[in-house]
Amino acid sequence: MTQATPLSSLPSRDVGLSITELDLSNFRNYQDIRLTLPVQGSHINILVGENGAGKTNLLEALSYLVPGRGLRGARLPDVTLRTANIPWAVAAKIQGREGVMKLGTGILANSQVGPVLNSKHFDKDDFEENESENSGFRRIVHIDGKVASGPASLFPYLLMSSLTPKMDRIFSEGATVRRRFVDRMTSRLQKGHTQHVSRYERLLRERMELLSRGGRAVDGDWLDALERRLAEHAVAISAARLELVTELADHIVATAESPFPKSVIRLDGILETMLEKTSALETEEYFLALLKDSREDDRRAGRTKSGPHKTDFLVIHKNKDMPAENCSTGEQKALIAGLVFTEALMIAQVSGAAPILLLDEIAAHLDAALRQAFFEQLMDYPSQVWMTGTDRSLFAPLEDHANYFKVAEGEIQQLS
Repeated sequence: MTQATPLSSLPSRDVGLSITELDLSNFRNYQDIRLTLPVQGSHINILVGENGAGKTNLLEALSYLVPGRGLRGARLPDVTLRTANIPWAVAAKIQGREGVMKLGTGILANSQVGPVLNSKHFDKDDFEENESENSGFRRIVHIDGKVASGPASLFPYLLMSSLTPKMDRIFSEGATVRRRFVDRMTSRLQKGHTQHVSRYERLLRERMELLSRGGRAVDGDWLDALERRLAEHAVAISAARLELVTELADHIVATAESPFPKSVIRLDGILETMLEKTSALETEEYFLALLKDSREDDRRAGRTKSGPHKTDFLVIHKNKDMPAENCSTGEQKALIAGLVFTEALMIAQVSGAAPILLLDEIAAHLDAALRQAFFEQLMDYPSQVWMTGTDRSLFAPLEDHANYFKVAEGEIQQLS
């Protein structure tokens, strides 16, 4: 049975994480730029510019320095500058959990990745992020100039948390959006969680392909083995999510003061609920039996009807005792911002390293009073913070406590 990595087993290092130098090549609207951050001074960096100037593109580039599908979850080839003849690349000098290092990532055509794929050190699932949508390209990683096995190998070096305008809709959209939000949080503390999710999703597709054949065409032994692996990954996913949400809920309760409204959070899923009452092994055997018993129903429905791919993330505004989906738009923004920031503080407490914060159009998330209170907390935040906005005046409380950069037409210029 596959076990989740316990939060308590993470290495503890009291360090501040930061990007000190960033190079972009053919990334979105950036052809070839280098951004060097001041060695001395503030840990807060603010990107200002008109809509469409490329502020979010820069945050997205930063987000590829950690495992995952990037800030936008885009198809890998779509990130490449449209007029470029070669694909995109991002490189950075960092102060990370292992000290000063150089990280790089980009994409290559599958035919070019062949030597890496054939390496005995290569784990195929490291490259499965969004694989079916990436049109023959795969993401590669360099660490201090050496080719690494894949995006998962970035896990020990940097941590990042992000907040984007798209996340405003997390409570008004379906369970899939909220589930992905939880998985992104979980992947920041549970090494290998993204790979478990990717493998589980692939096995779901394979199971349905087998079931759709029907009758004698189905190889019973093959299906049994596939469902066994499916159950192993399912429990690993559910156990990791449950530990993350439980830890986060405890941290919310223990936080004495915060500018954000407090939340009551829980997971609504068949395996997560069962794991609260029984062992991982018993849960795995239960799910395995459920898969076997539901083969015919799933075949007729054309989908696997039960499992961690159906789990929902429920949030309640504590003071109002109101489900988040029934709160006002402003309250929803404050709730999600509070969850992201509280999770960042929790990660710092658990791992000893606070994640770099990527806060896209943060002014759009918070009213003036809440924004000022949040900015005051950011001044004491132990790792680097990146924010974007169209108007410098929105960040007035940080005027003497931040580095400002003007973004325009694929260029970045530091402001005084």
